[in-house]
Amino acid sequence: MGRRVFGLFVAMALTAGTARAEGDADSGKKIFAKCMACHATEEGKNKIGPSLHDLVGRHSASIAGVAYSDAMKRLDKIWD
Repeated sequence: MGRRVFGLFVAMALTAGTARAEGDADSGKKIFAKCMACHATEEGKNKIGPSLHDLVGRHSASIAGVAYSDAMKRLDKIWD
């Protein structure tokens, strides 16, 4: 792993908050408001980005008809 990539991981780890099961719904709503410009939560409703309905367990870049970036197509991730 290159120094630059390692540095990025360290920076992300230092700035990430601690995940907690109880969460903060009000904070989550404010954060998700940014996502809603491109994503919907309703099943089958795609905007610029795909619907986030039933996202967990879905393979990245797997919704037909969505214009995914090359980076997203190469990601090869199961969302968790």
